[in-house]
Amino acid sequence: MSRKFYADVHWRKDHVVVADGIVKRFRKLGDIPAQAGDELYVDAMLPSRFQEFEELLNRGVRVFYLRRTDVLEKYREKKSDEDDARALMRIPQHLFRELIGKELEVRRLLHKYTTTKSHLELVKQLSREADDEETRAHYRHLINHLRRRKYKLAKEIDALARNFLPVQQIAWKLGIISNNCLFGRVALVQLLLYVDFSLGLRKILTYTGNYYPNDGRYSRTLKDATESLTISVKRRQKIKGKEVREVLKTIKNVLKAMKR
Repeated sequence: MSRKFYADVHWRKDHVVVADGIVKRFRKLGDIPAQAGDELYVDAMLPSRFQEFEELLNRGVRVFYLRRTDVLEKYREKKSDEDDARALMRIPQHLFRELIGKELEVRRLLHKYTTTKSHLELVKQLSREADDEETRAHYRHLINHLRRRKYKLAKEIDALARNFLPVQQIAWKLGIISNNCLFGRVALVQLLLYVDFSLGLRKILTYTGNYYPNDGRYSRTLKDATESLTISVKRRQKIKGKEVREVLKTIKNVLKAMKR
């Protein structure tokens, strides 16, 4: 008979795991005594732990992650690592999503992509502030390298994500199927992985930081992704809030129609 494990995942500290009512701490997720067919429920997919998740999947452990970390507050009794792990036991199954190997690889590529994108923006700023030609030439070389890396990663993400996400169908509906819209499709992949589109539109807008007023508890990455996708759809840099809303609503409607 398969066992169920519930883990409060940390990026640096030991993980807190509950199984059969017993709480234990593990340095690595791979140290959890879960075997093929067992189920592990986690609160977050942290990039620093991707290799540990890969080890579990290779072992045959079924991994389920919380689709929205904000729901944890509703089910926890007090704020502690142990209670967070126990709260996962109370959360309904439909609020979790099963992790597959291809998704883990896309998440790994997305982490590299967003890091490269941030580095590119930083180097561009440093280049603008450089006060001599030699330094500017050095930055230009680095900018070109980062641009090539960003494009290569985007191509890999786009190709791999199509194997398990409805990227093609939504891209057709949004009109972003050309190679010029590659970065827009990468933004779409980010949203499909990190946003629960079964929510109401207002909650989606709030979760992605596009509903005003909001309480500030949103992901900057998701807000950037919605803006990047909308820019790709509208073919211009200046976009309006209602246009972001239209794009998110279109994604929601396509996904809803596919379930019928």
